[in-house]
Amino acid sequence: MALRDFTLDDADALRRAIGDSTRAVRRTETTPEGQVETLGFLARDGAQSIAALARLRRVRHQSMRVTVADLEAQGLVERSPDP
Repeated sequence: MALRDFTLDDADALRRAIGDSTRAVRRTETTPEGQVETLGFLARDGAQSIAALARLRRVRHQSMRVTVADLEAQGLVERSPDP
């Protein structure tokens, strides 16, 4: 079996399929996007202060404090003192 070349049309079809898949997942996701993004930062980079998370998401400290409190209430994160 011979492999054929990957064309620009193939790349465009792949891009559309990934976009469709991403949009489908977003439509079924009930967790607010800010919480998902915050969880992503924590999963990738490890423990962060609320101030650091606020800078990463480019939101006010107070907004991030509410987001983290919501995640903590859901049992998705656990707060600990910042060393």
